[in-house]
Amino acid sequence: DNLQYINFASNNLTGSVDQYMPQNIITATFQSNTLDVPLANLSSYTLLENLNIGSNYSMGGGIPVLPASLKLFDAQFCSLTGNIPSLSSNINLQSVNVTSNDLTEFSGGTISSTVTSFLAENNNLVQGAVDGILAAVNTAGTNNGELNLGGTNSAPTSGSLNTDYIALSSRGWAVSIA
Repeated sequence: DNLQYINFASNNLTGSVDQYMPQNIITATFQSNTLDVPLANLSSYTLLENLNIGSNYSMGGGIPVLPASLKLFDAQFCSLTGNIPSLSSNINLQSVNVTSNDLTEFSGGTISSTVTSFLAENNNLVQGAVDGILAAVNTAGTNNGELNLGGTNSAPTSGSLNTDYIALSSRGWAVSIA
């Protein structure tokens, strides 16, 4: 019951993340394994603050419901597909890294104002998703962050003249859309 941190990085684990995580975990690292079952709904992990599942190339599936307690979500290189869901209920979320997956859409209208790093480069986001993410991050009102939507994504409406892009840049955000 007292286990708060697990680091199972680079252990050739297979199966699903939740089969290895106790309910009371705070930090879980599963980076560079061979996990091959998509993420399940993680909302029951009410203490989970940091989840790193990056470089599990065979995981696939979509991004599930994440716990409100989550601060860091790193799922780069996991073959994730579909939508980036709404992150408005993730009131503690500070960093999202979904780089190099196959995500195409953004279904959420808002992002928590605590987010200061949103990395989604090298996906297949359509123009509406890029516009939506720019607008959501801008609307959150946070200063001095990093937003990377570059790579194979579509350009936002009006490119670097996009009003959300300009507003974020003026508030100290490093924004990459190319």
